Amino acid sequence: MTREELLSLINQASNEGWKELDLSGKGLTELPPEIGKLTQLETLILGTWAKEKKGSQGIKGYEVIGNRIVPLIVGNRLQSLPPELANLVNLRKLDISGNPWEKIPDVITQLRHLEQLTLIRLDLNEFPELITQLVNLTQLDLSRNQLTQVPESISQLVNLTQLNLSGNQLTQVPESISQLVNLTQLYLSRNQLTQVPESITKLVNLTQLDLSFNQLTQVPESITKLVNLTQLDLSFNQLTQVPESITQLVNLTQLDLSGNQLTQVPESITQLVNLTKLDLSRNQLTQVPESISQLVNLTQLDLSRNQLTQVPESITQLVNLTQLYLSRNQLTQVPESITQLVNLTQLYLSFNQLTQVPESITQLVNLTQLNLSANQITEIPNWLEELPNLNKLDLRQNPLPISPEILGLPKPYPEPGSIEKIFNYCRQLRSGNVLPLNEAKLLLIGQGSVGKTSLIKRLIDNTFDPNQSQTDGLNVTTWTIHVNSKDVRLNVWDFGGQEIYHATHQFFLTKRSLYLLVCNCRTSEEENRIEYWLKLIDSFGGQSPVIIVGNKKDEQPLDINRRALREKYPNIKAIIETSCPISEDDGIDELRQAITREVGPMRQTAAQFPQEIQDDIIVDIDDVEEEINKPENQRNLTRLRKRLIALATIGATIATPVAGITDFANNAIDLGDKLGIELQLPSAP
Repeated sequence: MTREELLSLINQASNEGWKELDLSGKGLTELPPEIGKLTQLETLILGTWAKEKKGSQGIKGYEVIGNRIVPLIVGNRLQSLPPELANLVNLRKLDISGNPWEKIPDVITQLRHLEQLTLIRLDLNEFPELITQLVNLTQLDLSRNQLTQVPESISQLVNLTQLNLSGNQLTQVPESISQLVNLTQLYLSRNQLTQVPESITKLVNLTQLDLSFNQLTQVPESITKLVNLTQLDLSFNQLTQVPESITQLVNLTQLDLSGNQLTQVPESITQLVNLTKLDLSRNQLTQVPESISQLVNLTQLDLSRNQLTQVPESITQLVNLTQLYLSRNQLTQVPESITQLVNLTQLYLSFNQLTQVPESITQLVNLTQLNLSANQITEIPNWLEELPNLNKLDLRQNPLPISPEILGLPKPYPEPGSIEKIFNYCRQLRSGNVLPLNEAKLLLIGQGSVGKTSLIKRLIDNTFDPNQSQTDGLNVTTWTIHVNSKDVRLNVWDFGGQEIYHATHQFFLTKRSLYLLVCNCRTSEEENRIEYWLKLIDSFGGQSPVIIVGNKKDEQPLDINRRALREKYPNIKAIIETSCPISEDDGIDELRQAITREVGPMRQTAAQFPQEIQDDIIVDIDDVEEEINKPENQRNLTRLRKRLIALATIGATIATPVAGITDFANNAIDLGDKLGIELQLPSAP
């Protein structure tokens, strides 16, 4: 915002008697003295926490800086505040978050009627003592700064009801804080506290206390003096037990003990009968006591990331539960009695060892979200479609014959595929209209800015955009190609090459895929990190075929040691140079032909067999393709079984091993599984 635009806005606010003015995110470097005209203002926002906006990693209200997740602040670049700000005698709320200040301007002390002051993510390394002169403050937020101590003079803020000191470097809290007798909410998370300060236990009016992400090893008995607490957060500390006296906190409705080192659920907790939310995730629990059934008012229970091998029957008595989290345990089944949880709307069972969707779920008619991702489920039962309120179904990372385009991109991407598309695809599978064989996976990997996305657009659409932006994370598109007179749909995975994404590649790199390792012809073999990427493929993609693509050959030829790379990595099938700007010698057609050649693995492997059996193999493959192209109810299963067994055992008929025979056989077995045909292979002689 220019100075002229700002002055015009101030004049408008003055003429119209605005009570609130939001100037956050305007790129301001100074605030003009004309701001003093707005004597009617009650709220001035010069920076704010954008809680509803998504940050760079897609997390609402937060962004990632280094290895830290911090609040997403929309601020300015103000260096000071004009003295005329003191004219705002009616100002009650001031938010200056996200401005680069190491010291608070003195003029703030003249705003005697301030009730709310927010100073999130400034550069403060000392607690501004002048704030303690603002005795009418009821809410003070100094979170996400670099404070190492709090002055004794904080006791002057006798009207404070909310104090937020989270995300600093505090190792202790002053005794004087106990004089803030009107405090109802105190937030001290993400500091370096090693014990709960006794001074806090004197704040008997506290209803909310957050001590998460510190270094606490025990909870003092004195915490039970806080009898008005309704919310207590002790998550992500180093607690191994909870005192029995916690039962005296009879008004607790929310208790968070996640991320500690608890090996058992404290029996004392089960006496807190007013609890509605209980979080015990990320501990070392192997079982849950039967007495948990006493928490009859629980609506949310989180037991994820523990070591549970079964769902305790006692949980199924918590009939008011609406959300149940059991992800990342060691569950192999879910009890029938879960049907008693008729009020469940969200059920999370991801990252367990379930082999089928529990049929008992069919009676949970209020279920809206069901997460079964990363299990061993091979089939989606028809009855799932009968759950009337289900609108989100996560089945990603299961061995299902459904492409990621339908199920949704694998995690860490947040949203699964559309439930309508998933069920529609299942119906098509059952009707025989979808052919699992005619799909393949093509992955483009390499360093950032080598032109992977531009290459995809040339291959699929034959278009080129010189201003193509970098890929943020991962994109998946589809591309239909013609292989051996058959249409094959390629699921094309385009990876961002920036360093931040390399750690996530292992979640997506899979065996039996075709890899394009894209390099920049203008840079060296070392700068392209070719060996790094080839080793990554070898670790997670096995012996999947690789095509090295030297892109931007119009600027410089590709200079790599081709012979040495081929000798060390025999799965390199071709090394091709390309140029994305359209020209006669751009190498794109050559690359398309190489991709087509590699996508038909069964036929290609067949060509490597001795001539005397090659024709029979091709006949078997033709028969399989002919049958699966028929509607399901018209397929000759006997013929299919016979041909698949022949293909799966063909390796035993020759004396000399053939490259790719293992994948050749596995492809036949996998196809049999997808078609529901059990292949009883002949025993070895």
